Amino acid sequence: LGTSVAKRVAGDDENMKSEKAAVRIKKILCPTDFSRESQEAVEYAALLAVVCDAALNVYHCAVKPDVLSPEELENFDKSIATIIGKAVANHKNLQWKSFIAEGLNNRARNITAFARENSVDLIVMKSHYHPVSAHLFGSTIQRTAQTAPCPVLLLPFDWENAELNFRRILINYDFSTESRRLLDYAQTFADIFNAEIHLLHL
Repeated sequence: LGTSVAKRVAGDDENMKSEKAAVRIKKILCPTDFSRESQEAVEYAALLAVVCDAALNVYHCAVKPDVLSPEELENFDKSIATIIGKAVANHKNLQWKSFIAEGLNNRARNITAFARENSVDLIVMKSHYHPVSAHLFGSTIQRTAQTAPCPVLLLPFDWENAELNFRRILINYDFSTESRRLLDYAQTFADIFNAEIHLLHL
């Protein structure tokens, strides 16, 4: 980080200390459609929730919940418990809930509405598509990221390593209020994982 930029960031940080509160991830949302990609996202979100001491909400858009039988709802919970158990051996220490919501037509809108209504701090998702396909055809993930009321942690299409090992965090920093807020979130993860923060100013 260049000296002049470092001084500027440090100065901004001093001026904002009295204004900003420490960022704490208390509630994580992970949507699932039971595809392989979304199951991997649930596993990753479970690991992250344990590390951050956060609650995990697993959310599935389906038919009207009231048309599902008690057995089907129980099987849904068991399926989520199995997925979480793959990532977190002793998931009894993890506070998690599963939700089934009505609506297949606009999943992104339903996900962001749920996040807003339940004060979610972070959404974790994994891309189903190669980046080029996602850009050409759009995706639920893309629309969710654009409209979410909180940060979205997106696992790339070819992400296979579910180990939580943040070593370097890169921020596109432009001195705006939004980038300062982003720096707060990055600092939270850096403190948890003892990671480096790299600021890139274009």
